[in-house]
Amino acid sequence: FAALVLPSKSETLGGVLIEAMALGIPVIASDVDGLPEVVKDGETSTLVSSADPRDYASAILRVLNDAALSVRLGHSAKAWAKQFDSRRITRSIEQCYEALPTNGVRAH
Repeated sequence: FAALVLPSKSETLGGVLIEAMALGIPVIASDVDGLPEVVKDGETSTLVSSADPRDYASAILRVLNDAALSVRLGHSAKAWAKQFDSRRITRSIEQCYEALPTNGVRAH
């Protein structure tokens, strides 16, 4: 089994996490900044709320030594990552713009 570990002290979005999840790789990441918005602790990943390397080691060993947990996190992560697909996000933004009132102004 494999896992991606991202022990960041600061991280806005964590694009590498999305890429790993899209491949079905379980993620172990810091519980900082925007990362809890990208990954869901216990569902698609394991979040570590301390900077203590022993806490990371414990989380890593838990994921790598528990095959059922690793497989479950990987499957859930892969499904969750689909919402971050660039085509899907682009279409959502387009729909927001299309829903705006034009007040009689037309695009050329």
